[in-house]
Amino acid sequence: MIREDEIPDVTTVIASDMGLRYLLRNDILTALDDARAELKYQMKQIDVDGRDLYDSLLSAQSAC
Repeated sequence: MIREDEIPDVTTVIASDMGLRYLLRNDILTALDDARAELKYQMKQIDVDGRDLYDSLLSAQSAC
């Protein structure tokens, strides 16, 4: 709309903002689910390697 020199109405702006919020929320939830699954997996292992868990938590943090 802006490229065509049109001003978006309030409904369009709110819908766009909510869409972005849902995408960010989904990124956070996905990263936390990955971290939870990795933690459960690592708890069953003898040799613990926390790099994947750390990466998942960093992804959740950056999405926040």
